[in-house]
Amino acid sequence: MNVSEARALGKSWYGATRDGSVDTAQTRDPLSGKSLGNARLWWTFTRGTAITSVIKSASTDSLALALQDVRYAADASATSSIPIANGSTSVRNKWLELDYAGVADAVDKNVALQPTLFAGLATDKADLAKLRDLGRKVIVWSGLADDAIPPAGNVNYH
Repeated sequence: MNVSEARALGKSWYGATRDGSVDTAQTRDPLSGKSLGNARLWWTFTRGTAITSVIKSASTDSLALALQDVRYAADASATSSIPIANGSTSVRNKWLELDYAGVADAVDKNVALQPTLFAGLATDKADLAKLRDLGRKVIVWSGLADDAIPPAGNVNYH
């Protein structure tokens, strides 16, 4: 592995940021879920998680929805899932043209759409007041090497 490959892998383990930076002197708080860390967009996977499928298969459906532009959806050559079909344009894979700022913009737009477009799917702000008032408890579990839900996100939610 050369230095460029090692740097790219380090960025993958650090997680997506607004500017492509990696905080090499990060504290335990970002790893534990107490804070996101320097310029991070979302929680990252713990080291040892099998992220091969995340890297090899582009799932850009939420990106296309957030940007409200089907051209950002992956075509069949980039994804193992069923690609979005839309006869209005033959342009696909514009996600490949995004830089760090473009990804950050898409994440911000996705978050802004959550109360409306994704209201039934957003679980990061669930109102559990009724359960609390009834004296009920909730058990939340995720694997420490889960390739879908980073465990630090669950810790932060709690």
